[in-house]
Amino acid sequence: MTVTSMVDTLIIRLGSVSEKPLSRANILSYLNTAQLMFLTLINRNLLGVLDQTDSALSLTDNGSIIPSSYDITALTKTPYGGPGGIDSVRINNGGNYIYRISFDEYQDHINGRATSATGYVYYVKGNKFYFVGYDGKIDIDYMRKPDTLVESGASSGETETCEMNEVYHEIIMDMAEAEGWRTLWENTKEQEASTRATSWIAHYNAQFLPTESRNSYQYNAPDIGFTSNTAFKP
Repeated sequence: MTVTSMVDTLIIRLGSVSEKPLSRANILSYLNTAQLMFLTLINRNLLGVLDQTDSALSLTDNGSIIPSSYDITALTKTPYGGPGGIDSVRINNGGNYIYRISFDEYQDHINGRATSATGYVYYVKGNKFYFVGYDGKIDIDYMRKPDTLVESGASSGETETCEMNEVYHEIIMDMAEAEGWRTLWENTKEQEASTRATSWIAHYNAQFLPTESRNSYQYNAPDIGFTSNTAFKP
């Protein structure tokens, strides 16, 4: 659906029943907010349209004391959620996964309080990934931030058509509508729009629950805690 069509639909929903109609700019802002809110609630497995892989990335040599590093702000696209948007890190050209550990685990290792992990590992500080015992090229799989919605004149990082799967466009509009009603202090209408959106999100998330749990439509976010023995794949 085009962004203009989404804005037009929301003007009808919000503007025709309010004494304080919202501007197109207001509604466009709500759509962009709703799109990001949607990403935080929907199962990651349903967001394949945002999958991104950057390959053959070179690490920065930090000398003999600090491990070689990679700054994820140098990726082709912006990872949604920063380091939390990284799905996996691999040795370049079809190599094994590189496992993520905490900085505390790294300190335990260099201080002799823990044995060396199997395979290569990395830890995160800020936007930089530090690779212990490895200085070759890497591939990074991640979820990129969606392009900003605009009605016309889209430039890099912008789009005039919502890039989410079409079945999710109505959900995003419901969430934007709820934002509009909240601005207008229409609490009942806000709740109605929000409930429609979250009900559909729960419906789609339930597809990834064990069979015996699907009727509840309750989705528990995956545990993205990490150890040196588990590939970081949230």
